[in-house]
Parts: sequence; C-alpha cells; structure tokens
Amino acid sequence: MKIILRFGILALMLSNIKIYSSPHYLRNYFLNENYSRSTQETIHYKYGNSDGILKSSDKITRVNSDTTKYMLEINGKWVYTIPSVPPTYIESIQDLREKVAHEVRAPMLLMSDNISGYMFFSFIVDTLGIPTSFKIEKDLCEGCGDYNLEVLKNNIKSWIPASINGIKYNSKFVFPLKFESEGSIVNSLPESIQSIFDGKLIDEVVIRVYGINKTLNNSTVDKTTIENLLNPTYYELQKALNVKNNVKNLNLSSNNLNSFPVEILEMIHLETLDLSDNRIQNLPGNIQKLKILEVFILNKNELYTIDENISLLGKLKALSISNNKFQSFPNQILKLKKLQVLDISNNNINQVPPEIISMSKLRSLAIVNTEIRSLPEEFFQLKKLEKLFINKNQLKSSEIEKLQSKLKKLEIIYE
Repeated sequence: MKIILRFGILALMLSNIKIYSSPHYLRNYFLNENYSRSTQETIHYKYGNSDGILKSSDKITRVNSDTTKYMLEINGKWVYTIPSVPPTYIESIQDLREKVAHEVRAPMLLMSDNISGYMFFSFIVDTLGIPTSFKIEKDLCEGCGDYNLEVLKNNIKSWIPASINGIKYNSKFVFPLKFESEGSIVNSLPESIQSIFDGKLIDEVVIRVYGINKTLNNSTVDKTTIENLLNPTYYELQKALNVKNNVKNLNLSSNNLNSFPVEILEMIHLETLDLSDNRIQNLPGNIQKLKILEVFILNKNELYTIDENISLLGKLKALSISNNKFQSFPNQILKLKKLQVLDISNNNINQVPPEIISMSKLRSLAIVNTEIRSLPEEFFQLKKLEKLFINKNQLKSSEIEKLQSKLKKLEIIYE
C-alpha cells in the first residue's frame, strides 16, 4: 500500500533505529535498503526521485513483509517459494490494471453472441527488474490475443526483482483478462489456476463488453474492430479480395484512403468493416450491398453526410461516425432499426432529433464533444439504453435527473 510521507515524518520513524544504508539505482527509480542492526529486519522504501534526494513532495512507499509464494527460477527450475524480497511492481498495480482495461480489445462476437471467457498472458521479471518473455498462454481464439499482448508489453514497467539472501532470481507472472458480454457472466478464477501456467497470478482485469468498447483517452471508440472469434480479420485489401467470398472481418484503418474502396462491396459476407482514421468524404450509393454488415466503424474521416442507402443495412448493430464533419444529426441512420451502439462524438451536432425514438434497440450512445445541450422528450422513451457517454456539464442537472428517473438501466459516463 502506498503511503505518502514527508521527510520529517520519515526521519521521526527512523530516529530510534541505527541504520546502515545501501542505496542503488533501479532504472529511473531510487531504492534505499535500510537494515536495522537490532532486528535484522529489512525495510524497503521506494521513491521516484532518481537522484536519491528526498523532498517534501516525494512519494514514498513502504513494502511490508510478504509471505506470499512466488514462482521463481532457481537452479534452472521454476518453483513456488517465499523470497526474502518479493518481486514488487514499482508503480501502482491498480493503475496498471485500469490502464490495461482501457486499452485492450475484446473479440467482437462477445457483443453479438454472448460469448465470454479468459485470455491468459505470462511474463518474466528478470534479475534487473525488467519484464520480458511475454507470451500468450491461452487465447480466446486464434490471433485474438496478439494486440492485447502488445498492450501488456507497452504498459508493464519496471519491478524490484525477487531475491533470497541477497541473490536475485527471475520470477514469473500470469496476467488474466476476463471478457464478459451482456447476459454472460464468467466466474472468477480460483487461486489454483496459477499452477496450470507456472506463474504467480495477478488479479484479473474484467472487460465488460457493450458493443464497441469505449475508452477514456482521446479516442471515443475502440480504435479498431477486433478479430471475430471464428474468422480472421484481413488488414490488406488485396489479400481480402483474393478470398472475397470468405471475408467476414476487414480492417483498413489508417490506410490514407481518400475514398471508399468500391471493391469492398464485392465482399457480400462482410460482417465487420473498419475504415477509421482515413480521409473518406462519401460512402458509395450502393452501400446496401453489404447486406449482412453488423459493425461499421468510420470514425476519424471527413464525412459531412451519409448516403441514404445506409438505412438499408438492416443488420447493422454498431456504427461509429465520431470525429467527422457532420453539422447535424444524420437522419439517414434513424432508420437503422437494429442499431444497438452509436458513436457520433466530436461532430458539430447541436441536437438529437425526436425521431430517435425509432431506434428502440439502442443500448449505447456517445455524444461526447458535441453541441448537444438538451434532449427531446422522445429520448426518455429509449428504455433499452444502458450507456450514455457525455462531457461533464454537457447536459443540465435537471436533464440528468430526468434521465436517471426515466431510464432505470442507464449508466451515464462522463469523459
């Protein structure tokens, strides 16, 4: 547990104990190991000032004695044992788990098919405290965990390495991601699960999926669609065209596209299409050829209107048109009767039309960074709405109270 102490308090704590100090650097974090002559107890203080000089504003963390067994590599074999100094994450594990939860991606079928489950990842903390040897131990489907493995690599930082009687050892950890869709709950893992993967289990990160995952960073919708549980996602148009009759997931995000590639319309079995972060200004007039499309992501383009034939995409469940150039709510999408997830954030839209009542299946709506300040009376009849993403103070307090009163299932999420 982190304890923030001023230097004077620290001095008071240690004033009656004779201390031999042995400081050394661990990457950019200073670690001071203080040994009490009278008790031989080791007290570890960690703080983020790399020059080793305490200031009144420095954060100090005391690592209390730990009797937990960890998986250590001793004489070439992995064994569970209690180290003298446990492997300790230098920063906050809770902050790490929250950041991972915001950045990982969930398989898209979690939304539509109520499929849930675990991904397991392992990594080793070496004798320098550096996390390494990241590995997918168990995936939800082939290739689904590849992106999430990179999320862990990019976010898990330095550790204090495990040691026994002054000798440092590699330690191994298992990081579980638990994915739950609406209507499908997965039980928590028993502690015994760590023996399957030969690693100390970190508390699971739970991802609850409501269609497209919202994030709490600058983007307003998950950056790309995620691999379908049963089918691969294609990231190159030509490769997809070679097997166009079998393609269900296509991701052409960040491809510098100036227009919608009309060849996509040949992929009549397409279910998920991600064209985010391009420069597309218009959709083709025969977009309805993608008749079984369920997820359509168009955020970060240059759309200012949408072809009326988008209303003929009768199976569409999730649509993101955030970060475009819309000056008003696109009425064409009001006819998407099966739409459950809609993100229109970061557009110059100032009102929601009363006709939104026709979108009776809507469960998640994002209107972050728009000019919308009030809602029509019909909005309060969207009884299936579960999540509303808005800015703080975007709506009047009376409007918020009415939402909470009328829509019992609604969770209002401020960004």
